[in-house]
Amino acid sequence: MENAAKALLITGEVLIGVIILSIMVIVFLRFGEISETLNAKIDRQRTVMFNTQYVVYQTNKDKPYISAQDVVTLVNKVESWNKEADISEQITLKVDETEIKVEGTNVTTTIFTKEKLTDYISYYNKYDEVFEQKIAIDSIKFTCDIGYKDGRVRNIKISTVE
Repeated sequence: MENAAKALLITGEVLIGVIILSIMVIVFLRFGEISETLNAKIDRQRTVMFNTQYVVYQTNKDKPYISAQDVVTLVNKVESWNKEADISEQITLKVDETEIKVEGTNVTTTIFTKEKLTDYISYYNKYDEVFEQKIAIDSIKFTCDIGYKDGRVRNIKISTVE
């Protein structure tokens, strides 16, 4: 009889141990799910913040073009990001080769790099200062198309508006 009482006591302790262990596993799994949800939310917020830097330059029917200065700023942002990012995270940037006829002159220039565009802006800003004649740099209008992969900006294509 004494052995039966001890066996019953041991069985009860084992049962209580299994229940406590089961509760601990359930709690551990719940915390894992909560952590996973929070990490996903943080990743979404980071993606939105990242994309916001570039989406402001995207053209659409409400914003049909961006200026030459916007293009230089955008190219600088992309180049800065690409220097720090892994290859798999880099943004592909394509600036279409463009011939631009400067209004009121016989000057035609080809713009297909950030350096040429920067030189163009700098040249005409100096021209404005020397001759006190305003040349509309903003007469050159660009479109900016953005492509996404996995919800993040991955491709940017800049073209001139004809």
